[in-house]
Amino acid sequence: MDRTCYLDVETSKTPYHYPWSSNSFLSCVGIINADQERKIYWFNHRDIDVTKINYKEQIREIQAVIDSHTRLVGHNLAFDLLWLWHIGIDTSKIKCYDTQVGAYIISGQTRKMVSLNEECEHYKIPTKIDRVKMYWENGIDTDEVPINLLSEYLFQDLYCTQGVFLKQARDIKRLKLGTIIKLNMELMPILAEIKYNGMRLDLELCKKYEAEYIAKLAVIEKELVELLGYEINWDSPQQVSCALFGGTFNVDDKETYIFTYKDGRTTEKVRAVKKEVELKGLFKPPSNAKLGKSGYYSVGANMMLQLKGSTAEQKRFIALLQEKASISTNLETFFTGLQQHVTEDGKIHGNFNQSLTNTGRLSSSQPNQQNLPRKGTSPVKQVFLPAFDGIMNADLKQAEWRIGAYLSQDKVMINELINKVDIHTLNAQETFEDVKYRQEAKVVSFRMLYKGSAKAFYHDPKMPDFTLKRWEAIVSKFENKYPRLIEWQAENLRTITAMGQLRLPSGRIQKFSLQEQYGGAYGYSKTQAANYPVQGFTGDCMYVAMINIRKKMREHNLKSKIICQVHDSLVFDYINEELAVLVSIVKEVYDNLDKYISKYFGIDFNVPMGGDIEIGETYGSLKAYEG
Repeated sequence: MDRTCYLDVETSKTPYHYPWSSNSFLSCVGIINADQERKIYWFNHRDIDVTKINYKEQIREIQAVIDSHTRLVGHNLAFDLLWLWHIGIDTSKIKCYDTQVGAYIISGQTRKMVSLNEECEHYKIPTKIDRVKMYWENGIDTDEVPINLLSEYLFQDLYCTQGVFLKQARDIKRLKLGTIIKLNMELMPILAEIKYNGMRLDLELCKKYEAEYIAKLAVIEKELVELLGYEINWDSPQQVSCALFGGTFNVDDKETYIFTYKDGRTTEKVRAVKKEVELKGLFKPPSNAKLGKSGYYSVGANMMLQLKGSTAEQKRFIALLQEKASISTNLETFFTGLQQHVTEDGKIHGNFNQSLTNTGRLSSSQPNQQNLPRKGTSPVKQVFLPAFDGIMNADLKQAEWRIGAYLSQDKVMINELINKVDIHTLNAQETFEDVKYRQEAKVVSFRMLYKGSAKAFYHDPKMPDFTLKRWEAIVSKFENKYPRLIEWQAENLRTITAMGQLRLPSGRIQKFSLQEQYGGAYGYSKTQAANYPVQGFTGDCMYVAMINIRKKMREHNLKSKIICQVHDSLVFDYINEELAVLVSIVKEVYDNLDKYISKYFGIDFNVPMGGDIEIGETYGSLKAYEG
């Protein structure tokens, strides 16, 4: 029998609202059970005599409520789970439902990270009266909010959540979203667990790299000034534009002038003035460069890659600029940026956002743990350490290409994957007519999966400097080799044009909006029509893998933890004695993922899947697992 309970927690106010902060506290837990009985369990409040609270008994009672129900519902339930786990509540045996995630899926990924009040307004349910917010905004913490007001606020939260859940349940049935909702609700506690586990960071090593990179930056900027012959503000896009392509800009300066008093006396004073600086520029702007509204050229990463030098000085200047950009990114985003997110337990507890992208894939924030530099390009990953014995990374091989093969049912793609062909070497030989272009062929394959074009390859400074005609020939060969992929992309666009949406094999609905096209007309994006379904279904298939891996880890009672998710990879903090079992679990799920996908979604997934496993003493020292 289905028994649903509704739960919400009230904690210390932001930013000290997570359990790993020593300044945080749990104020209360509110529950409405399946029999519509409601109760608040108090843990911290000035109006409650804490000496009379039997915390252990309260925790046992909350556990008993959860154990006697089949479903636990909350809005942004992932946050509540963090606190339930913190006080020792086991939620592993109850199904979870998050109305925030529900709103996202039901809307076709258009209603993102909605508040409970926003969802109430959507369903024309009376919203909660947020008088408690005024106390928080005035610096009053939750345990000092009048208890009657906080109780009313908490019960309103629960009733609103209940009303939204019942409305969403009808929409899920009407839109036939049961399977994709089940998938995302099974995923949600795993993502909360990853956040709860956190990633340990070597703060001292991070500071060491930070100091080294600051010193490197100073040396580079000094040499740039020597080459330019003028000192500029490298953080000013206008000044950098003038240095590269010529132009004028104003700088703050001072001048001395004679001031005359009323009685005729004079004195020398200094005043602030603007001084105009004109630079000739070291380069000619690239042919496709356009002046911005400010009258200066863009000096972003793309522009820097297009610079071409003819003299030794110019080439050195370009190399220094590119090195400076790389160092600045590492410094600001990682070595300095990561330190801001380290909590008192020495870990980073980043967000893995389940309700934010257009495609249904996860994003990461505070910090972005999915955007760390690749191995060999930066020492950033070296600062991530295991809390146990080692780090393990498990990566799905060519996940997007394989998903594209399944979605399009391109026979050539599928046969190459079944026969384990080295696709990129073969495509280098067939489309580039030279195997030395294997890496470039790999780039072409994946960009064509998302509707790449000859013109885009031609203008990309990272790609070979071929003529446009040769790039057109390369693209044509690719399209002729994989005709069903190209046809499928066109079919997507036709469906979107007619209906404004697509439905994936997982049941996920993806909605699309009109985009301004060349000439001012509006239409649907060809790139999105090709990209979104591959991205979305790849994410859904990865979620199937995550759910099964976590389930098997529990069955084996493993203490090793999942600590990060990076698109098609899972990162683990493992215990040595458990490594062999953990590897066998991941390999079994990855190698048989086609069967797991087929069973979960009720489809015939006819493309082989698989993965690669690496281990290391740090996240930055991973090597192929040889066990």
